[in-house]
Amino acid sequence: MNAILLVDFLKNSLLSFTNNDFRKWLHDIGIPTYVGSSKRVYPEEHIKPITVLNTILNHLKNKGINFKYNHVFSGWDIQNNLIINNEITYSDYTVFSLGGGSWKITGSDGAWLKTFEEKGLKQFLLKPLTVLLKLIGILNSSKRTKEFL
Repeated sequence: MNAILLVDFLKNSLLSFTNNDFRKWLHDIGIPTYVGSSKRVYPEEHIKPITVLNTILNHLKNKGINFKYNHVFSGWDIQNNLIINNEITYSDYTVFSLGGGSWKITGSDGAWLKTFEEKGLKQFLLKPLTVLLKLIGILNSSKRTKEFL
């Protein structure tokens, strides 16, 4: 499968993943939920957010997904392997969650943007998460979604 098909697969998967799909997935890993008046999914009231986070992380780790915390991504080598903490890292797939520039104290300084631009990769301008969620809502309700993504 070439990179374009993988991108389309991921985009289509994310855009077609509904609240019901999310609720079923959470239920399957042991987190009962309800839908609030805002149509958002919430864990049942007796469940704390840290419990939800830890359950999701444990589930993903048990599936063989590795999380790297406090690491610095600095680019790719000439064979397109990742360079993290100045060491070559091998990966079949990588999901980047690098953070923006709004909380520099946490290490999210947005420095990775230049690396992506130099590689010719497009990214959205950094915006607060609430803006991104509104954009996703607009795109999901638009019949012209393909024009925006």
